[in-house]
Amino acid sequence: CHSVVVAACGIIPVQVAGTSGKVKLDGGSDDEGAACETYGAAIREALGRERNAEVLSKLYVARSDIQYVVRNTALHIWKTIVVNTPRTLQEILPALMAEVISALADPGECKQQQRDVSSTTIMQLCMTHTGCRQLVDG
Repeated sequence: CHSVVVAACGIIPVQVAGTSGKVKLDGGSDDEGAACETYGAAIREALGRERNAEVLSKLYVARSDIQYVVRNTALHIWKTIVVNTPRTLQEILPALMAEVISALADPGECKQQQRDVSSTTIMQLCMTHTGCRQLVDG
C-alpha cells in the first residue's frame, strides 16, 4: 500500500516532466540525480505550486519509509525530478512540516509506523540538508 502511494506520487510528476523515469543512477549521494531544471518547472506549472509541494513532501517522507521498496522507489523518483534538494526542501518546507506534524499528531495506534517514518524524516532533514537552520531562520 505504501509502494502504491509512492508510485502514484511519482508517476504523475515523471510523466508531466517528460521523462521516462528509467535512468541509471550511479552511486553518488542521495541528492544527486538525473533531473534537469525543466522537469521541475514543468511539474510546478502542471500541478501548481501548492500541489507540487504536497507531492514532493510525500515523496521526501517516503524516502524514510521502513519498507525498502518504498524507500528505494521514492529516492529514485526524487532523483529523477529534483535538481537541487536543499533548494527544493526550502521551497516545500511548510508542506513538508504540515505532513510530518500531521503524522506525529495522529493518535491512532495503527499510525505508529507513520510516526516512526515522520520522526526519521525530521532527523534526516536536520542531519543532511541543513533543515534545522532553515527551520530556525524560516
